[in-house]
Amino acid sequence: MQKDFVIKAKHAVKRVAAISAGATLMGATMMGAVAADLGDYPAPFVSDGNLDGMVVVGSGADAADIVGAVDIISTLTQATVSGAGSTTVTTGGEDGEVALNTNLNALFSSLDDSDLAGLIDSEIEWNDSDIDVHEEVDASTAFVILASGESNGEDKMGPDAYVGTTGAASITYKYIIEENINTANQNLLTGVSTDDPVTLSILGHSVEVTDMAAGAFTYKLADEYSLFVGESVVVNGKTLTLVNVAEGTSPANVVLNVDGEQETVGSSSEDVNGIDVEVSETFYSDNLNERFAVVRAGEDISDTATDGDAVEMFGGDDTDSKNEWQWTIDLDETSNSYIGIEYDAVSDELDDTWAPFGIGESLVFPNDYVTVTFDSLTSNEYTTITFDAGGTESIEVGGSDSTRGVVEISSSTDDGLYINSTELDTVYMVINSSASGEWTYHYQDDDGDWHEIDSNSALDIQYNSGSYFDVNGTNNTAGLVTLTLSTTGISGLSDDVVINFTKSSTTDSAQIDVGTAEDEAATDVAVGGTGYGTREYDVLFDGGIILRDPDANLQGSGSVTVEIPSEEIKANIIITGPGETSTTTEYSSVTINSVAGLDVVKLDSEVTDAAAKNLILVGGPAVNSLTAEALGLSFPTYGADSGIPEGAALLKSIDNAFGGSNSALVVAGWSADDTRNAARYLQAYATNDLSGDSMTVTGPSTATSGGEATAE
Repeated sequence: MQKDFVIKAKHAVKRVAAISAGATLMGATMMGAVAADLGDYPAPFVSDGNLDGMVVVGSGADAADIVGAVDIISTLTQATVSGAGSTTVTTGGEDGEVALNTNLNALFSSLDDSDLAGLIDSEIEWNDSDIDVHEEVDASTAFVILASGESNGEDKMGPDAYVGTTGAASITYKYIIEENINTANQNLLTGVSTDDPVTLSILGHSVEVTDMAAGAFTYKLADEYSLFVGESVVVNGKTLTLVNVAEGTSPANVVLNVDGEQETVGSSSEDVNGIDVEVSETFYSDNLNERFAVVRAGEDISDTATDGDAVEMFGGDDTDSKNEWQWTIDLDETSNSYIGIEYDAVSDELDDTWAPFGIGESLVFPNDYVTVTFDSLTSNEYTTITFDAGGTESIEVGGSDSTRGVVEISSSTDDGLYINSTELDTVYMVINSSASGEWTYHYQDDDGDWHEIDSNSALDIQYNSGSYFDVNGTNNTAGLVTLTLSTTGISGLSDDVVINFTKSSTTDSAQIDVGTAEDEAATDVAVGGTGYGTREYDVLFDGGIILRDPDANLQGSGSVTVEIPSEEIKANIIITGPGETSTTTEYSSVTINSVAGLDVVKLDSEVTDAAAKNLILVGGPAVNSLTAEALGLSFPTYGADSGIPEGAALLKSIDNAFGGSNSALVVAGWSADDTRNAARYLQAYATNDLSGDSMTVTGPSTATSGGEATAE
C-alpha cells in the first residue's frame, strides 16, 4: 500500500524553490485534438498532491529523450505535496485567522503604521506649531465572517463563507490629530481660513483645508494647474487657456479663456463658461511668454465635508444610497480629534447593493488606500458522510439471506467508518420489524461474510487521519430512530448533527425514510438544535460543517449528505495599507505523497491502454508511437510531416486523448536535443510561462514570443 509521509511543521512553506531553465517559448498552433491549457501544469498529472499519470518514452528513443523524461519526473514528483492547516503570512500588512460567524474586531482593531505599511505617523505644521498626527484603521463588531447556517448568513450563500457587515461603521479609517487643536493658547481649529489654510493628507490625498468646525471641514476641491501665457489645459471637457497675467503682487489678476469665453479672474472664485476658477499664484514679466500663473479650476472650487455625509472627495456620489462610504468627523476633542471615513452599508445578502465578498475578493477604501482581502480558508479537507435511505439490500440475518429496508451509510474516506473494531467503507442500518423499533448495523467483510452489530455499539466516523467522532442512536418511538453525529467532540466545532429515520411499516423489506413523513420537514435534519430539512441550498455552519441541499435530497425516500472538516475551518483575512506588502502561505502540516510502487516511467511498447491514465509523451512521432497516435499521425512520421518546427520542439496538451477522458502532453523536438530542451523547460514550470494549448520551445539561448526573437 502506498504510504504518506507527513511533515509536522508549524511553518512548512507551500512555495518550493523554483528551478530555472534556459529554453524559452513562443505561441504555436497545430492541427489536432481539442487541447487543454498548459498553464494548468502540473495538473492533471498531479491531482490533490497525488501523482495521477506517468511519463512515456519511445522504445527506440535516443538517450537524450530518456534524460528529458527524468528531468520532467524530477519536479513532477516534487509536486506530490498537499498541505493542511494553511496560514497566511503578510509582511507589511496585518493577517489573521477569523472563525466563521465571528467578527473581525478582535484581530483588526486600531491598526496603525506598525501594522500597515504606508500609514502616517508624523508631524504637520499648523499655524507655526508642530502637531503630531497618525492614521489608524479599525474593524468593528459589525464586520463579520458570514456563514449561511448562522443567524447572520443568508441562505443563498450556500457552502461558501463571505465577509460582510451587519451594521454601519463596520470598518473605519481615521486621520488622528493627537494634540488639542482648540485650546485658548493655540486656537488652531478656529484659526484655519482661506488666507491661513492647513494641509492634511487624507487617505494619501493632499487636502488644503480652509475652514474647520467640530463636525465639518471645508477643503479645496478643484485641481491646481500651472500655466505660462498661451498654454491650455482641459478641465471637465472644456479648454482653459491662460491669456495674460497682470502686473502686481501675487496673486494678481489674470485673463482666462474657457472655450471662447474670456474673463478676468483674481483670487476669488468666479464662474467662466461653467468652470469655477480662482488664482493661487502669479508671476509677471515684461516678456509676455514668461508670465506664469497657478490657477484652480473645476466644477467646484471647494467643498465641505460634514460628519455623516457621503464621501465625495474621491469621486463618490453625494447620495448616501449610492455611496457606501461616509464621513466621520470629530474635531473638538481635547486630544485625538480625527477626520475619518467609514463603511456605512449593511452587506449581509448576496443581492445587496454592496454585497458581501468571498474568497479572493476584497473591500477597497477610496483612493485604493486600504484593502481588506478574504485570502483563503485555513483548510479545504473534508470527509463526506452520506446516509442514503429508501433502498433495500439482501443481507444475512440470523444465518440466512433476507431483503431488508436499509439506510446505507458511507464515507468518502477509505475505511472511514469504524464499528466493532473494524474499519469499513459502508455500513447498513436496519430498523427491525418489531414494535419496539430497535435497530442494528450490518456490514460485509472482505470475504463476503455478513456481520450484525446490535445498536448498543457506537458507530465511529473518521474525519481526519486517526481521529473519529461518534454516531449515537436513540429510539423513542416504534419505528423511529434518531442518529446523532457528535461533531462537538471536534475542536472548534459547536454543532451536533441530528437525523431522524422512520420505517414505513413492520414489513422487513419496507423502506426507511428520512424524517417522519414522505415530504421533507425542517425537523428531519437538525444542526445545533435548529431544523434545516427544508433549506433549499447547501448550508455552512461555524466550524465548517456543510449540509448539502437538504430540501432536494430529503424528498421521498431521501438521503442526507454531511461534510465534516478535518479541523475547524477559519477565514484567512489580510488588511494592507498603501505601503509595499508581500504574502505567503504556510501549512501546519505538509503531506509528501510517496510515488513508491507507482508506474512513473514506461516505454510506449509497455503501455497496454493509453486512455487509462494521463500521459506525458516524450519524443516525436518518429520515435514514440503514442506521440504519433495522440497527434493523429502514422508511426513513424518524420521531418516536416510531424508538424514539429525545424530546430525547435513542441509542447502540446491534448484533452480526451486516445478516445478516453484523460489528457496527454506531447514533449517532442525536431531532434533529440530539441526534445530535451523542451523537457527542461517543462521541468522548470514553476518559473517559466506556460500558457495556451500549444507552445514552441527554442533555446537554450534565444526566446521567441509572438514571432519576435529576443536574446537571453
